[in-house]
Amino acid sequence: MRPKPSRNRVAIFAFTIAFSLILWAAWSDPPAPPPPQETIAATAATVDEAFTYQGRLTDPSGNPYNGTYEMRFFLVDAETGGTTLWDSGIRSVSVSDGLFSVELDAPQSVFNGQEVWLRIRVEGVNLSPRRKILPAPYALGLRPGAEMSGEPIGVTGHVLKVTKEGLGTGSSGVYGEASTGFALRGDSSGGVGVYGYTEAGAGVYGYDGGTPQGHGYGGYFTSSSGVGVYGYSSAQRYYSNQYAPGVFGKSANGIGVYGLSDSNWAGVQGESTDGIGVYGKSTNSYGVYGYSSTDDGVYGYSFGDYGGNFYSATYRGLYASSDTGDYAGYFVDRGGSAWPGVYIDGTLVASGSKSGYVVDICLNDGPEPLETGDVVEIVGAAPPAVGRIPLVRVRKTARAESTAVVGVVDQPFEVPPPVEESMEESPDVTSSDSPDGAEPTKVDPRCRRDLPKPQAADASVEADTGVAAQRHLSVVTLGAFRAIKVDATYGAIRPGDLLVSSPTPGHAMRADSPKIGTVVGKALGGLEEGQGRIPVFVSLK
Repeated sequence: MRPKPSRNRVAIFAFTIAFSLILWAAWSDPPAPPPPQETIAATAATVDEAFTYQGRLTDPSGNPYNGTYEMRFFLVDAETGGTTLWDSGIRSVSVSDGLFSVELDAPQSVFNGQEVWLRIRVEGVNLSPRRKILPAPYALGLRPGAEMSGEPIGVTGHVLKVTKEGLGTGSSGVYGEASTGFALRGDSSGGVGVYGYTEAGAGVYGYDGGTPQGHGYGGYFTSSSGVGVYGYSSAQRYYSNQYAPGVFGKSANGIGVYGLSDSNWAGVQGESTDGIGVYGKSTNSYGVYGYSSTDDGVYGYSFGDYGGNFYSATYRGLYASSDTGDYAGYFVDRGGSAWPGVYIDGTLVASGSKSGYVVDICLNDGPEPLETGDVVEIVGAAPPAVGRIPLVRVRKTARAESTAVVGVVDQPFEVPPPVEESMEESPDVTSSDSPDGAEPTKVDPRCRRDLPKPQAADASVEADTGVAAQRHLSVVTLGAFRAIKVDATYGAIRPGDLLVSSPTPGHAMRADSPKIGTVVGKALGGLEEGQGRIPVFVSLK
């Protein structure tokens, strides 16, 4: 009969726990990380989920046992009592001179940082005391609160690397989970807190799967001294990457990109040295929507092109409104008054009243320069300079009561570059990589970078230097204007008098019974004698 092992005289002299995790990760410094240089000749086998336990069985007198015995091993969560975490089942274990060794295939999930105890049963007898499972020295680096530090090998080396193999799209190389706080956190005092790299997917991907509406963020970034989110792209625009944006935002039911500022600065700011600072596109709503309680809802600035470019495939490219009684839209051209403040390629429709005078673009077809206040007459027409509007050729009047009179000279005018009337279709190419569902795009020719820019005016009529022959100018054809040249030699002029052209070149005079088609306007000021300038209400009759 085989001797029964004693409950209290079992000498267990050693045990070894072996854990192994193969961890791979890639690290390099932005902005242009090279692909990993090391190559793997073959994929190594994964270490089994098991550890080795060794012990020694003796009788109460210390004599070693020999033979084969039924043993059963339990992992529990307490030194006494507690809950069984794993049961090996009955094993047939060989014992020689009291020594035995057994491989326990306990699951890796049991060793999650909590204390674990080993309970042993031999031939139906529970041995006591239980043995506390202790980690191998380097396995301490995997317990909760552990730290790992060291110098990476090489410039692109790493302290910890995790490589995920296989094609499981829902699996992960590193997975962090937290009910509160950070599931995964990266800190860097002078580099990058978290860096992601991909050749065809997403370098960093954030997802919010919460059910409460309006809660959570797919990605949340803050900065106390710099930029909250910085996006940069050096890619060339192509069919599947038609925008090549530094930051791309898309929403199925809300706002693609939303910017909010708590200060007096911009919620979203876009700058460009030769392209578009901010580009907004919508197929059925607003291309760009900006809101501010104290300052600009949308502010765009560009060093080399449009400060803001707006386009909508089905509705308004730009919509402006105001609830304050102030301007819904306010436009200023800092290039000078000779440049158009607003250029419209199409029909201008206004449902309200007009304020200010009306001008037409003309061409100085006379032999001498034209100045502000000169009365001019029609010479003929030239090919359109803007859209389909004929260009009026003018010169100074030099005869009394000219029926060709057309208005009063305002200032030089720089004709904007031509705009094509049709939209250029891009090749009908689709791709699943396109951020907008690979829909074919239309390119607005006004977004082209090769269009010529207007040149600065070469004359200032305010300084009486004149608009030279064959140069463009604006001529007032209706409304109150600051000045018209008049000659009181033919009769003193008083406010309300009808004005017609005079024999003095470029000057008007009073007319008591003017002929039809000769009136240029009504005097708003008076002049008793000589020549001078007075304000006028231009009204051709």
